[in-house]
Amino acid sequence: MKKTLFFVFIALASIQVSLGQIIIASDYYVNTDTYDTIRGNLVTGSITYNPETKTLTLENATIFERTPVEEMETTLGALYFGGVSENNRFDTINIKLLGYNTLIPHSPVSDGIQAIFCSQINIIGPGSLVVGGIPMRLDYVQELTIQEGANVRFPQPSASGFNYIGIYSGYERSHILIDSSTFICEYGIPFQNIGSLQLSRCHVGYPEDAYFNETIGTMMNTNGTTVSGFFSIIPGEGTAVPQYSDEKVVMTVYPNPARDVVNVQCTMNNVPVLGIEVIDVYGKVIKTMNVTENPTRINVSCLADGMYFVRVTTEEGTVTKTFIKKYQ
Repeated sequence: MKKTLFFVFIALASIQVSLGQIIIASDYYVNTDTYDTIRGNLVTGSITYNPETKTLTLENATIFERTPVEEMETTLGALYFGGVSENNRFDTINIKLLGYNTLIPHSPVSDGIQAIFCSQINIIGPGSLVVGGIPMRLDYVQELTIQEGANVRFPQPSASGFNYIGIYSGYERSHILIDSSTFICEYGIPFQNIGSLQLSRCHVGYPEDAYFNETIGTMMNTNGTTVSGFFSIIPGEGTAVPQYSDEKVVMTVYPNPARDVVNVQCTMNNVPVLGIEVIDVYGKVIKTMNVTENPTRINVSCLADGMYFVRVTTEEGTVTKTFIKKYQ
């Protein structure tokens, strides 16, 4: 089905696109030559395009993909970026996020973001972006970056019975850089067929020991299985394969699950601890404290049930562990 849609996209691009195109909600064609403000029944909030900076700015925006009028009609996703061919790519697209933004495809198996023949797509914070459906398909896209404090989240889909993938790279393996930002894939495989994954000033939060396998282009567990299920990258020092030495600082978080209090026990080898933070799954720091005792007791009774991260910052880096807050 995806290959069939791909060739439809090529045919559509060859008919409609001259030098590249941005299509919103499979309905609104952005004028990439002049400053454009996008308004309509399928969008709320503020959506503008600046041709000088090649920036599509979403501010507290919600985009509903148009439902196909005919049963066999092809749609392009909530956001579509298209070039003409491998030799005539859409150069650079910046997606600036302000506030809270949501992309809602017309069905759980429709694409949130579809891009073809693009050199670079940059998702830029400080705002957040929640992408439904099959979140992101990249065909002949050279590079994707998530940077400057962006918070990108792929929620668990409402449909079941299909192979859910967060970011899929087809036909040309895209390279991904995440810098000082949060990326959360709540369900399924976070990446597939990606050329490389580079992290700067952020690290894998969960699963803690997951690493990127360039041969197959996805995240792997230490037992050699593909990461599937909840996956997160959160701000902090580190790389796709955590490099921080546990020989210098070993952190234990208990009890886990916790109801009222969680204890953070650090075993240090002459490495000063600068502070401890509790972070939610969206990357927001909800508690910050200095280390005055070991173990450090953290009151979590006021937190909602769910998964959280404890991050210990030292003079040589950070160590992050997860815990579950559960009332009973």
